[in-house]
Amino acid sequence: MRGRSLLLTSVILLWLTGSSAQKSSWEIGVKSIHEITFSDGYAPGAGIPVVYRIGKHGGLESGCYYKIRPSHPLMVNNSGALVKQKLTEHTLIIPLSYRYDSRFINFSVGAALEIFLSKRYNSVEFATLRNLYSTVPELISTASISKSFTLPGSLVLEPEIRFSAFVPNGDGGWGLNVSLRKKIF
Repeated sequence: MRGRSLLLTSVILLWLTGSSAQKSSWEIGVKSIHEITFSDGYAPGAGIPVVYRIGKHGGLESGCYYKIRPSHPLMVNNSGALVKQKLTEHTLIIPLSYRYDSRFINFSVGAALEIFLSKRYNSVEFATLRNLYSTVPELISTASISKSFTLPGSLVLEPEIRFSAFVPNGDGGWGLNVSLRKKIF
């Protein structure tokens, strides 16, 4: 059974790359992220988007992004009371999405892995029991609508509206992002 799955996957990949080899291209650039989360407010970020167009309309989108996100987890303070703590999370986001491009509007849907890098507490009363705060990577589902504008010099300017939802804990947000990419080949 495993051999059949591997064979079928190989045939599909060869067909996709072989049937559209003349229409495939790579784009790389910078992206500014402006997200409003459902529970914690504004979360800015920036990163490097990579777009691989497989054919005339289809492609893959990935990249690496750094985001600063406010958070308000429930924690136990030094006197034993359960309170909401204000802190700032620094995270790395690695998305992988399927992308459909048309002349008028683009769509993408996929997932992203959000990896915790560090946190900064905005209060000193939580010197103990800070380990109640979870820092495990989270899976995010994402979907976006964007519009590509071709600029001189093989540049692409792309404003985007993105929706993100954390799968395990239900938080998420809306983002208004802008990317500037260069077609490299």
